[in-house]
Amino acid sequence: MAGYNEEPLVTRAVGEVAAVLAEAFETYEIILVDDGSKDRTAAVAREAGVELLSRGYNCGKGQSLKDGYSWALEHGFVFVAIDYRLGLKGVKNLSVVSGIKNFQRAIDMAAEDLIDATNYILKHLLKTSQYTINPNYIVTMGCSAGAITSLQADYFLGNRTHNATQLPDTFHYAGVMSFAGGIFSSDGRVKYRVQPPAPTLFCHGTEDNLVNYKQTEFANIGFYGSHAIVKRFEKYDYPYFFRRYREMGHEVSIVFFIHGKMMEDFVNEYVFQKQHLKIDESYRNPGLDKYRWKNYKVKDLKGM
Repeated sequence: MAGYNEEPLVTRAVGEVAAVLAEAFETYEIILVDDGSKDRTAAVAREAGVELLSRGYNCGKGQSLKDGYSWALEHGFVFVAIDYRLGLKGVKNLSVVSGIKNFQRAIDMAAEDLIDATNYILKHLLKTSQYTINPNYIVTMGCSAGAITSLQADYFLGNRTHNATQLPDTFHYAGVMSFAGGIFSSDGRVKYRVQPPAPTLFCHGTEDNLVNYKQTEFANIGFYGSHAIVKRFEKYDYPYFFRRYREMGHEVSIVFFIHGKMMEDFVNEYVFQKQHLKIDESYRNPGLDKYRWKNYKVKDLKGM
């Protein structure tokens, strides 16, 4: 967490984060970077029991998060976050033909960037002075556009198309965690022709119109949401865990904040223990907030 002059909010924010973490983990630690606050942010945070990193002057949220990540790395945590090119940035024409081409271009660019990042990790970051990464346990995760990116990159890898050919022949992701994601195909229904997909955690709202829960098809071109992808996983006996959020829309893209235990169980059972499980469950929680984008469609993105 990072904060600047947040004295009135620190106690509540720390309490809410701690409540979520306590449900998912037996032990946890909350880190707050005080970005040169002029009020009592640091003192209140210390009273709340967090690990406090304080700087004497304000450097902005970005630098504060970098400092927090550096501290986490020094204490045994390993994670990699990537940026991908925004292929739809500035695009105004989302009509059927041009829209499909622009949509495919954006997805391809993002997935290729994830594969490039993976290749860089394999070549340069497996072992450094600060940490070691086991290439057999690389898991990708994303929500909304990030979930599409993760699924699409694994789809490229499963077919050895696009820039996935640069990865070693024996490489595969150990797992994929997708929150409201899907796959774009210009070659009919989703099919992994070269190697099977990684064990995948799917979470999707059944009423999601922004990232379609089912599928949208036009001739041999289609966008396939979690529901359609899982049908293919079931047909070809690929391991998966699918949680369908009944009566929920695209807000499911952010539920990973409150379901850490589900993700932890997925990694333990599917990645580390390599259990070949196929679990499909319907989940309804009236307590989950329904946000205004529940009924958004792709065309609505033009005004956002």
